[in-house]
Amino acid sequence: MKGLVRSNLFITLPKNALQFLVGAACFYSVYGTIDVLRSLLGLTALCIAYASIYPFNDIMDREEDVKNGKQRLKPIARGDMTVEEAVSLSFILLAAGLALSALVSTTFMMLILVLLVLNFLHSSTFTRLRNRPIRHPNMVLMQFVKFSTGWFALTCSAAGFPLLLILCVSLIYAYGYMLYKVDIRNAKAVEANGIGLWLVIILSILTYLASFLLYDFKVPMLITTVMVIPAQLLITKPKDNNSRVNRGLAIPPLLFMVFIVACFLGL
Repeated sequence: MKGLVRSNLFITLPKNALQFLVGAACFYSVYGTIDVLRSLLGLTALCIAYASIYPFNDIMDREEDVKNGKQRLKPIARGDMTVEEAVSLSFILLAAGLALSALVSTTFMMLILVLLVLNFLHSSTFTRLRNRPIRHPNMVLMQFVKFSTGWFALTCSAAGFPLLLILCVSLIYAYGYMLYKVDIRNAKAVEANGIGLWLVIILSILTYLASFLLYDFKVPMLITTVMVIPAQLLITKPKDNNSRVNRGLAIPPLLFMVFIVACFLGL
């Protein structure tokens, strides 16, 4: 139990829920209706199924985590959870999550499976895409699928699906993840990933502008964009970089929450 509490399962739960709700909010904004029970079932299925990757990732990274500062606090590296316990936990969560997703729809279950496969390719020691140049597009694709789950939990049809908007938020999320992973306090690391970071920024701007022109999400998008200003002030206020990084990690979820609320209010 101690290992479970110290794991990423509960820490990342709100983030995964918000990503699901972005897609659900888009569906509501387009069609003006939503199946609450179906949404809750899809949300639960996603959170449980996706939670199975965290014990798996900890197993894959255990040798690196033991040698790496904060990562040594992870359950397996710390000794709070054995590899056998992590495997069992991952299997139980995977089976339960897929069973629930199958109750939503076959399309939704396939989407969850694609998401899990992409994460496996990203983290597995057999492929380790996160250490390869292809890690950036793979990360964007993972987030795109996750943001899409809220929509496809409610329908199997792509009619009205705001592809460019979902791509935009996926790029923004991936950009924040990339900054966190390369450590923005390390100038050399940022410079080494410069092309990838700038490409994500440019694509984010282009997809944002295209989404604003093509879709009827103008008010939620504008409100969310305006909120970037106080969010930026919140990040830059502390003098030390550690506080800035920690605050910066909270910005994307807060902005997604603003967008979700604006959509459900019918703005």
